[in-house]
Amino acid sequence: MKTNIFALFTVATIVAAAPAFGAPSLTPSVSLASGAALSHEADYSAAVGAALGARLGLAIGDVAGAVIRGGASYQPATAYTAEWYRYRGFFALDLGVGPFCDLGKVTVSVVAGGHLARYDYSYSYFWFPYIEAGASLPIARLGPLFTLGAGLAVPVYLRADSFTAGIRAVVTLSYEPRADVATGAVE
Repeated sequence: MKTNIFALFTVATIVAAAPAFGAPSLTPSVSLASGAALSHEADYSAAVGAALGARLGLAIGDVAGAVIRGGASYQPATAYTAEWYRYRGFFALDLGVGPFCDLGKVTVSVVAGGHLARYDYSYSYFWFPYIEAGASLPIARLGPLFTLGAGLAVPVYLRADSFTAGIRAVVTLSYEPRADVATGAVE
């Protein structure tokens, strides 16, 4: 709960301060992520599993600002542990918000939010907070308005029954509506 309040406060502060510095740019994006996650629970060994995700995002600001991301994630059941224990897989819808900063070619962000998830093969729904740090860099310009980026994300899931952390490769397609169509230069 504290994480969501902090994230909401961060976005509200940035949006409230934006008029003093000019209108912020809005950059919508879509991203796909794939990687591995390590899950651990008390009294059991840790186990590795796959992690997949697809998100829509909206960055508010140019060099620094706020980012809002929402989408879907899937983490299938993990491999078996030495005790023949297996962490259950789940599908989740997520929504998160946080600051980003463009450091030249590399853009870093920290997003906090929550997942509404459902375990595989059941109708057990649960909610858990998450925090995700990420870094990305542009790898190609696709015409004057689109940028293809690649990066890494490190999500941490703060579930009640287990702790999960992972690493994901992320590919992002961003639309930059403030770009100059004639020259391809971004304002």
